[in-house]
Amino acid sequence: ATFSRLVRRCTRYALGGLAALAAPLARCEERKEEPFSKILDDAAAGKVQAVRVGADRCEITLKSGRSYDAKHVPWLGTDWLATRLREHGVRFGALTVPELTRDEKRRAVAKGLFAVLAPVAY
Repeated sequence: ATFSRLVRRCTRYALGGLAALAAPLARCEERKEEPFSKILDDAAAGKVQAVRVGADRCEITLKSGRSYDAKHVPWLGTDWLATRLREHGVRFGALTVPELTRDEKRRAVAKGLFAVLAPVAY
């Protein structure tokens, strides 16, 4: 009983250490998030080059080269946004899901294995 308790404790510490080391790798680059209404303000001012609309957010690229994200308002549809963007001559389309790099795939597999093995080891 004492030996198995020792093994569980060591495993818990090892997994905790791995989680602490993997946490910085899991962080993704933070993009500046602006209010949703800023899209219309910038489009009316002629600053917007393109808008890519996703399921929960929009990525806005300005003519200056700067870009920002705007989170969707949950109860607001996107039809009116398309109409307003067209009125201001702004290109828009769907936000594509980026392909994972080899390292990102490895991290995802490692996180999945950790999520499965951690409760088993505990």
